[in-house]
Amino acid sequence: MPNFFIIIVVQMVVLWLFRQGFPQFSLYGNEDLSAFLFAAVLLSLFPSMYFANIVASTLESEEGSFYLIAAKGRGVKKSVLLIKHQLANALPSIVQQIPVMFMYLLSNLLMVEFLTSFRGAMYRTYQAMGFQETSLESLPNQMYIEEPVIVVYLTFFISLGFLVNIGSRVMTEIVTRRRRLS
Repeated sequence: MPNFFIIIVVQMVVLWLFRQGFPQFSLYGNEDLSAFLFAAVLLSLFPSMYFANIVASTLESEEGSFYLIAAKGRGVKKSVLLIKHQLANALPSIVQQIPVMFMYLLSNLLMVEFLTSFRGAMYRTYQAMGFQETSLESLPNQMYIEEPVIVVYLTFFISLGFLVNIGSRVMTEIVTRRRRLS
């Protein structure tokens, strides 16, 4: 199911809840904290599901391991097994997915900002590229493109992606090394 469809469905459900008597808050714009939180929730829906799927599949792949069977036979608590052993062994696989989730967040940022009327950095980049006030009749004669704004924002987003990628690799190395030592 496409993400924009999920975002629109969530907006429709919240508007329906407002009509049913649910306490109202601001869904659109960037003036209120509630609008910011709503946009953040919409932006984090799919990455949260993706992350939960990654964690579940890596924990499931650990399920039949001999060390778990032996630990269960000794009477080790399930919570200790899950946190200390299964999650520790699954952590490198999970940490490697951080850049993928970050790129997904960036790719959905414009859509969420556009559909919630949140005027953030990606929407400003969209405006700077000349797409805000254009129509099919005015293309390409009347497009006003702001190159410095585009360069600054895209440099920021690319640098942030680079830092997330480097951080993920460092964290993967640390987690892998710690797992080998224990």
